[in-house]
Amino acid sequence: MTTLITQENYLEKLNEVSFPKVGTFWYAVFDNFLPPIEYAQLKECLSNTSGNPTFPWYFEKSITGPCPNESPEAFYFVNLLFDCNNVKNEWHSSVPNLTPFMNIIKKLNMMSLMRIKVNMYMKTYLPTVEIHAPHIDYNVDHIGALFFLTTCDAPTMMEDGTPIESKENRMLFFNASRPHSSGAPTDVLYRQTINFNYFGDGTTNFVHAGQGENMILAASKNVNLNPFLFNVS
Repeated sequence: MTTLITQENYLEKLNEVSFPKVGTFWYAVFDNFLPPIEYAQLKECLSNTSGNPTFPWYFEKSITGPCPNESPEAFYFVNLLFDCNNVKNEWHSSVPNLTPFMNIIKKLNMMSLMRIKVNMYMKTYLPTVEIHAPHIDYNVDHIGALFFLTTCDAPTMMEDGTPIESKENRMLFFNASRPHSSGAPTDVLYRQTINFNYFGDGTTNFVHAGQGENMILAASKNVNLNPFLFNVS
């Protein structure tokens, strides 16, 4: 029988699975990442609030793939907007308006884009938040930029057991080749995130220009931050 993963037993469950140690563990959290207008455009695109549902979601019966710690009931909806492993190496043609996503990309100090994946995790009706099984995105040192669109009680769990609270318009930067976990909320119907995987360094000055409230909220102790670049020791 699969044991439910929670924030309290996360490190115990993480230690049951062997992951390669690629690069250095680190993370940094930015709040108010997008200006209000750009955030509203992105939110409308994914929520279909205009009354004209145009953003396609695709059912996935497994969240982390074959894994001894994943619940057999775990599923989610996803849209893989861009994948460097696609032989055509092109954007997903089912999404007519990519501007809301480009508003994020122009803020990332990106040398090479690997993947953009939009996720929607459904509410759990268990008595506590369900943390999904740990996973890595790619077995190569790179940056993961996880953008949060839902304020809820389901965090993203870091390798050291730190829960990153899910909050609208928050961006989490981290080494996505190190283990981490998503979560299913109890207090909202669904939780949406967008995952950008790329090679690069930090953010561009688009993030901070004219945005006094755009602040670095938190970071792991080994991250030295100037306004735009991450220096990991």
